[in-house]
Amino acid sequence: MENINLLETKNIMFTKVSMKLIDEYLELVNDKSIQKFTLTKEKEYSREKEMSWINNVLENNDLVFSMIEKDSNKFIGNASLDKISVDEAEIAISIKNSMQNKGYGLEALKTLIRYARKELKFKSLIAIIFSNNERSLHCFQELGFSEYKRENNVKEENGQCVDDVYLRLEL
Repeated sequence: MENINLLETKNIMFTKVSMKLIDEYLELVNDKSIQKFTLTKEKEYSREKEMSWINNVLENNDLVFSMIEKDSNKFIGNASLDKISVDEAEIAISIKNSMQNKGYGLEALKTLIRYARKELKFKSLIAIIFSNNERSLHCFQELGFSEYKRENNVKEENGQCVDDVYLRLEL
């Protein structure tokens, strides 16, 4: 990869989003098993739509990172800090299926939290997670995020009502 590493951990390189990774992004965003935890309704993302997203992120200098596994140079997923106000951002990560259960989520979150606190001087981070995404909820809560709000019945999954769980971490 010719990307510049913006952040780095023991196992992950955080790079700017890149057109070179468009096929990886499309695989990630069009994976139905991932969409069930990220979208209220399934949808299909086109190559053109993804190219537009990449250009938009780069033009706006958004804090969206592609995560690359150091040892193999494989795409892990994306992570972002979306500024809400002067001192607060929404944190999110999405990891492709083949790279899950390897500890990358926790490693990425710890890195983004440290970066948000020390470099960006945010005072708090929020995360919005579907109530049926138990692994993500557990991961965020393990790092000190706590629920402060819940929006009930934002979607239905397998006949069950799913809520949006709002979590906050004071930095």
